[in-house]
Amino acid sequence: MNRNPQTVRLPRGLQRLQRGAMTMFTAIFVLVLITMMLLYAAKVGVFEQRISANDLRQKLAFHAAETGLDFSYEYLQNKMREGLLTSTETGDDPANVCDAAGFYAPGCVRWVDACPAELCSSPGIPPDSFIYDDDHLGSTVSYDTCIDATVTAGAGVPPLCRHEDFQGTLAEGTRFRTTAGICSYDGDLAWPPTNCLDLSVDTTPENVRHIVWMAAWGYSDCEDGGPLTDCKGQARMIRILGDRNILAGGGFVPLVSKNNFPPSGTTEVVPNPDAGGEGVPVSIWSNRNMTACAPLNTDEVAQDPLTVEGSFRTCEMHEWYGVDIRPDDAKCSMPTCKCDYPGPEALSYRHGGETHLDMDVLVDNDFPCDLFQYYFGVPESEYDTVKQAAQIIDDCGNTVLNEESRGTYWFSGDLCDIDGGKSSKQVGSIDHPVILISAAKSQTVLGSNTHFYGILYISDVESPDSQPNFKPGGGATVYGAVIIDVIFPSSGFAGTFRVVYNDQVLGNLGKVGTLAGAYWRDFDLPLIDSANSTLSWAR
Repeated sequence: MNRNPQTVRLPRGLQRLQRGAMTMFTAIFVLVLITMMLLYAAKVGVFEQRISANDLRQKLAFHAAETGLDFSYEYLQNKMREGLLTSTETGDDPANVCDAAGFYAPGCVRWVDACPAELCSSPGIPPDSFIYDDDHLGSTVSYDTCIDATVTAGAGVPPLCRHEDFQGTLAEGTRFRTTAGICSYDGDLAWPPTNCLDLSVDTTPENVRHIVWMAAWGYSDCEDGGPLTDCKGQARMIRILGDRNILAGGGFVPLVSKNNFPPSGTTEVVPNPDAGGEGVPVSIWSNRNMTACAPLNTDEVAQDPLTVEGSFRTCEMHEWYGVDIRPDDAKCSMPTCKCDYPGPEALSYRHGGETHLDMDVLVDNDFPCDLFQYYFGVPESEYDTVKQAAQIIDDCGNTVLNEESRGTYWFSGDLCDIDGGKSSKQVGSIDHPVILISAAKSQTVLGSNTHFYGILYISDVESPDSQPNFKPGGGATVYGAVIIDVIFPSSGFAGTFRVVYNDQVLGNLGKVGTLAGAYWRDFDLPLIDSANSTLSWAR
């Protein structure tokens, strides 16, 4: 006989107990999960705070290092303006011959061959670099900001605090250390340089170049007066300064004249085909800034720059050459090269008392009075900045300026005769053009049939009260640009010559020059400790 199964029921008390236990277990389980989540969130929060704090420390240290580079760069720039960075000249103070002395001056040398291997083996730094040392100044080294620098007995002020026009502050708890080095080398030899010249004893080559570099270590979260090793944030940085174009900019026009133009005689100019914009040629940029820097007549009254003697002609490149393709050396390959007048392709001209100006001649009411700043980036009053970046010469003759010349030259003296007694001469080349800044007090001569590759810049910057003039000879040709930054006396600019725009020549000028900003990086520098005085240079 089959029986139906009976459901066994727990007593009501036990049922309540069972439900309570389940609820308790669920609550405990949820509480454990919440606790774990809270612990995890706290851990993540702490981790993120640490990351944030480390990031802040690194940024503060980075900015401190960058500040050190800025201080160092300003110091180097100031010394370059003073002509001391690569000079062997001693100071003029009998009590302290090293004060205002060149960095290679005998007994005052500040570039010493003591660069630590761990630093000078870093990428971008020539291994034979000479590192900065200021022992001759009797300066001490500390690690704090340069503002409110204190002078201790017999110590003097650290070098980066000497330039009163450049001061700065650092965030509280941050410090920096910097050092600098130099490698002077023969630019005619292979790159990179295999050895650095000691200019205090080595014969300086004609084409000497300089690589100057700065390294900076920044520190943050430092205790006041404590050792650098206790700082919690660190950053390292290096900046390489090297060869660059000495020119700061400015569009190139073949003939720029602050003086009345054109001169007596005949001048032919082949324009820059795109100087005024794509397809807009400009051959002559002349000064009609009547209220500020216009030429003066014999009565010292401003005059129109086109009230002139002589004649001029401008024409396109293919017309002047007489062929469609420019010769490889830029020299005329025809029996004669000239701008024909009258001719269907003549642009501007002055002939038989008639003046015709096409769009290629810009007579500018807003002509910049300070052409020096326009082309070199520094005011005329600071011309030493450019002068010290050039090779200074007192002779423009064939033994100095010739076909092998290259780079930047600055002539100081009375007469710059770019002839050297020769009836035909070449200065520079397409691949190695020349920037010649002639500050001749009386006259700059461009000899007959001379071929000059580059920029001839004529200036009275060293003798503003003099009245120099420019005398080009028949057949003299400049492939590049002529810039006349002089207010000549009447007829002070005479002769027959040609200026032929050449983009290849002017493009190659970017390979000349010396000290300038290049780039920085924040890796591959060795760590240093606070006891390593070899790597200390600035506050």
